Amino acid sequence: MKKGKSISLFKEKEEVEYILSEAQDKLLIIPDSRNYGKEDLANVYLIDIYKGTNTVYSDVNINSFDYSYDFDKICYFKNNTVYQLKDGNSKVIVKGIEKPYNYITFASDKVIYASKTNEPTSLYRFDFNGNEELVSDTFVDFVEFNIEEDLLAYTEKNSEGENILKIKQNGKILGEYEDIQGNRDKLNEALPSKSKYWYFFSEENKKLWKVALEGGKKGRIELVNENITDFSDFTYSQHSKAENDSLLYRAKIDGNDYYSLFLDGNIINKNIGKYYPSAHLENNGTESYIIYNDTLSQTSYEDDNDTYHIWENGKDTVIVKNIKDYSGYTPYVNKFEKTYFLTDYDESKGTGTLKQYLNGELKDIDSDVKGFVKNNTISFSTIFR
Repeated sequence: MKKGKSISLFKEKEEVEYILSEAQDKLLIIPDSRNYGKEDLANVYLIDIYKGTNTVYSDVNINSFDYSYDFDKICYFKNNTVYQLKDGNSKVIVKGIEKPYNYITFASDKVIYASKTNEPTSLYRFDFNGNEELVSDTFVDFVEFNIEEDLLAYTEKNSEGENILKIKQNGKILGEYEDIQGNRDKLNEALPSKSKYWYFFSEENKKLWKVALEGGKKGRIELVNENITDFSDFTYSQHSKAENDSLLYRAKIDGNDYYSLFLDGNIINKNIGKYYPSAHLENNGTESYIIYNDTLSQTSYEDDNDTYHIWENGKDTVIVKNIKDYSGYTPYVNKFEKTYFLTDYDESKGTGTLKQYLNGELKDIDSDVKGFVKNNTISFSTIFR
């Protein structure tokens, strides 16, 4: 909308994906339908919203496509070559490499880590000016990371031929660790916001470690948990205004069919279900609490029958059971206050009971309710029945 009028920016018959730049001044448009597993060439469009210009880039491999949030770096991988979309052309950044190991979306320095096709046991660092730097000549595997810090982790062979994990911070070696094993599919990292620790989980070892990034223990590694599998962290939903020294995650205790919820080595709840229960940690400096759901009553992944909990000061409180739906987004910041829940849903009738969590209590509002008309607010929803 410009001066009260609607200005057309783009028109396409096929399904497309719209990506807005961080500054909200550019629009990146790529086909929404992708053929994963091989090169999929298509047109990509970059629109300057305020200038109204539309730059078309042809024959871009959208199955290996990456971009920085401000769109100053947009690149793709094709025929062992990394290209950058720039000034209407596909500019060659580096040739003769295996597929890049990292994503520039999350890299603060916007560089590419890769091995050369003729040097599979070497790890190189490439910038967008074509400069290269050898990082390791005994490289084994890369640890993918989704952070904006200047950190790097990978495994390599030491002088004795043993695999070690090497971590770098600001280009300097933070530590070398012999106990952590596993390739990229079995070695995960996690870095919560405002955390002094970088966490590593090895599916091969069934262990979780943390490495101190600052302070007197900088570079020291500590074992956090062991004999666990199916690790999945909640760093994306771990919000901290204060310094944070713990990781919220789910994993299976060896021999247990159900997921358990952990805060570092402490068990919040041993059995929270089989079907991918979620959790959120809020730490605002004055209070810290965890809101999570268990899926114990679900009989399938599609089944909606969650139970929500609040865990605070070591005490677990069940808020509401048998949830079919709730109003807006889960309001973690106010502990469900004023949230509407549709519970005890009867699939044969297509209706349930409407309840609201108000002043710390769950109150009945109505019965035979079909669902919500959501208006994107936390406190209110319009109900149709």
